[in-house]
Amino acid sequence: GESRWSAADKRARLDARCDGECAARRWRRRRWDAAMVMAMASPGDEFTTAVSDSAAAVSLGGLDVSPLDSRLYRAVTLANGLEALLVSDVLSDTAAASLDVAVGHFSDPDDIPGVAHFCEHMLFLGTEKYPDEGSYRQFLAENGGFSNAYTSMENTNYHFNVVAGKFQEALDRFAQFFVAPLFTADATDREMKAIDSEHQKNVQSDPHRLFQLHKSSASPLHPYSKFGTGSFATLSDIPKVRAALLEFHQRYYVASAMTLCVVSPESLDVLEKWVTEHFSAIRGGPKEARDSNCALDPASADPVAAYRDLAPFEQSQLARLYYVAPVKELRLLELVWITESLKPHYRVKPASYVAHLIGHEGQGSLLSLLKARGWADGLSAGPGRSTETFATFDVSVELTSLGNDHRDEIVMLIFGYLRLIREQGVQQWIWDECRATAAMSFRFHEREEPIKLATRVSAEARAFPKEHALAG
Repeated sequence: GESRWSAADKRARLDARCDGECAARRWRRRRWDAAMVMAMASPGDEFTTAVSDSAAAVSLGGLDVSPLDSRLYRAVTLANGLEALLVSDVLSDTAAASLDVAVGHFSDPDDIPGVAHFCEHMLFLGTEKYPDEGSYRQFLAENGGFSNAYTSMENTNYHFNVVAGKFQEALDRFAQFFVAPLFTADATDREMKAIDSEHQKNVQSDPHRLFQLHKSSASPLHPYSKFGTGSFATLSDIPKVRAALLEFHQRYYVASAMTLCVVSPESLDVLEKWVTEHFSAIRGGPKEARDSNCALDPASADPVAAYRDLAPFEQSQLARLYYVAPVKELRLLELVWITESLKPHYRVKPASYVAHLIGHEGQGSLLSLLKARGWADGLSAGPGRSTETFATFDVSVELTSLGNDHRDEIVMLIFGYLRLIREQGVQQWIWDECRATAAMSFRFHEREEPIKLATRVSAEARAFPKEHALAG
C-alpha cells in the first residue's frame, strides 16, 4: 500500500497476490515445508541456472547479457559508494533513470508508522538547487516524461523518463533529491494529507486489505507486522514526524545504500561522465558487508541488522485460517508458506521448480483435476514476497461457486500433490526443462522500455553479483 503506480504498473515485490476469501498460512523456520525442501537440498553443481549456459548469455562489460541484445552496458562505482549500471541504447528516443535506496517501511520508527513512505513523497517537493515544489514534474511533463516512486518493505525506488535530448538536465534535477532535499514544514503538512488519501483508497482495495491482514498476523517483534503506508492517525503530530523524517533521511539515504540505473541513447562514456558529475555529491556512508555474523551499528546504512535474526511468525501464529469478506466479488483460496530468504539461492531458484509443477495446466495436473470436478477456474503458484530474511511461496486457486463449498478438499489435494513431488524428489529432466525455458526467455526477452528496464535493474541489482545484475 505504499506505491503510487497504477495497479497495472506496480512492481512484482508490491504485487498483492493475496486478494481472496480464504488463506491458510504456515511457518517452518529455516527449512522448506513439503516439496520445497527438495530443490534446496543440493544447490551444488548438479543444478545450475540457465544464464550460465553460453548459448543463453554472453559477457559484455562484465555483465551476462543476451546475445541478441543490441544495448551496451557498463557497471561503475562512484567514490562515495553509489553503484550504477549504465545502459546505452541508440535505438531509443527516450531516456530513463531509476535510483533505489536499500531501506523501506521495515525501518520505520515503531511509534510512527509510515515514515519511509512519507520520506518518498517529500523528496519530490523541492531541493536547495530547485526549490519550486512543482518544477520537477512540470519540467518532465513539458518534455514528454513522467516520474514516480514506490516504497516497499526493504527498499524505496524513484524513477523517471524524458525525451532523450533533455536527459542530462532531468538527471541533475533528479539527483538533487538525494543531495539536498528541502523537507519544508509547509510541505510536510500538505503531504501528510496526501498520504492519508492514499491510505483511504487502499482501504477499499482487496489486495491491500489481505496484505495488511497477513502483516498484522505476524510477530509484533518483527517489522513485517508494521503498517507501512501511514495515515493521518500515524503522521498527524507534525513536529514529531518531521524530526523523525529528517533523522530517517540522515541515517539511511547514503550513497553506499543506493543503486542507480540510467538508460539513454548517449554513449557509455558520456553517461559515466553525467552520473559522476551529478551523483558524486550524495553523502557517502559505511559500505557494510551483508553478513549475519557482522556486528553493525544500528545507525549504519544496513537496516537489516535490526531484525536479521527475528522470525516473522511465532509458532502460536501459524496454521491459521482466515475468512475474509472481499470488497469486490471474489472467490479465491490462497495458501501461503513462510520460508527462509531465497536470495542466497538465486542460481538454483527452488521456488521456480516447485511452481513449475504446481502451476502446470496440462493433463494430469492439479488444475486439470480441479477443473474436472468443477471446483476451480484457475490456479497460480510461485514466489510471493521476498526479503533479506524470509520469503513467501503462494498458491492461489480461483474458485467456482461449487469449489467454494469444497475448500477443505482442495487444500488436501494441494498438500497431497506436494507430498507426491517430495516423494519423487527432484527430477533432472524437469529441471532441464525449467533451465531450457529460462534460457529461451532470457535470450529472446522482449525489449523493455527504458523506464521499466531502469526500475527493474536498480531494484534488483544489489541482490546479485554484478555479472548477474541483468539476468537475476
